[in-house]
Amino acid sequence: MTFPDALRLLELFHARDYAQARPHLYFKSLKSDTWVRPKGMRVFPANLEIGILDMEQEQGETIACRDVGFGLW
Repeated sequence: MTFPDALRLLELFHARDYAQARPHLYFKSLKSDTWVRPKGMRVFPANLEIGILDMEQEQGETIACRDVGFGLW
């Protein structure tokens, strides 16, 4: 699955309002080697990086686009 595919799938679940079983987007944190559900996300096109803010720890991390791992749970 590509990143645009994952975003389309999230939009589909949001449009149908599956409140209980809606998947969430997670990213693989390179710092902690764990999956992180972002509270916020920014894309830095000049650097080809994605900045994520961890929902639980309130810590930010910048990951190069080529190193980003993502999943839906």
